[in-house]
Amino acid sequence: MLAVSDARPVESVASAGSVWPALDGLVDGVVDMRRRTAAAQAAEARLLAAAVDLVADRVELLRQEAQQQGRARVRSSDTDLPLREVALELAMALRMSDRGVQRRMSEAFLLREHFPTTLKVWEDGGIDAAHAWAISRIGMLLRTPDGRARFEALALEAARTESPTRMTAAVKVIAATIDPDAFTDATDRAYETRSVRLFDLVVTTTGRASSRGRRALPAILATPTPTQHPAVVRSACRRRITARSRRCALTS
Repeated sequence: MLAVSDARPVESVASAGSVWPALDGLVDGVVDMRRRTAAAQAAEARLLAAAVDLVADRVELLRQEAQQQGRARVRSSDTDLPLREVALELAMALRMSDRGVQRRMSEAFLLREHFPTTLKVWEDGGIDAAHAWAISRIGMLLRTPDGRARFEALALEAARTESPTRMTAAVKVIAATIDPDAFTDATDRAYETRSVRLFDLVVTTTGRASSRGRRALPAILATPTPTQHPAVVRSACRRRITARSRRCALTS
């Protein structure tokens, strides 16, 4: 604990030149650090997009080698190998799952290829990561380059002044205005695929229940002994939850 004599003096509210100079300096420092963080995150996104380029180059090399060896095509297992290798190396370095790395690589590539202005504004600290990813994910629902370009320009205007949450709501409206059919199709697909999956649990040697790597239904159904919730009851619950979720989606 600091002694009274060691405590830093508190700036007076009536200090000359500013109502609260210490607060002004603190805000400036946070804003500057936020800008540097955005630049670093955008640079990481560019590197992850470059990882996709690396995979594509490797696959093309494999195709050339196959042609030189007189093979008509490359085996699918061989073309998948570069992606797995790159994703695994990055996953080990980043302490992530390889599937998570693949998803981030894909998102970074789409952002760089389809929304370059958003990536540049992100690099310059004009927006945050949440703004950039929201623009990319929602903008990819649009089906034409012209539509995506119009969307990006309008979305960036909102991103510069709104929080990510408020901006996301706004850009959904922008996307629906630019290409109503595409946005409706995406909503319909989400509605049609909404469902609940049921996985039987397996009791391990330690006595703990395992769903073999999958998340199960809520605890009331996730019981290791089928006798407590017979299959017919669990299936009926799954159908009921799925039907209700679809009605909620339709109502909303």
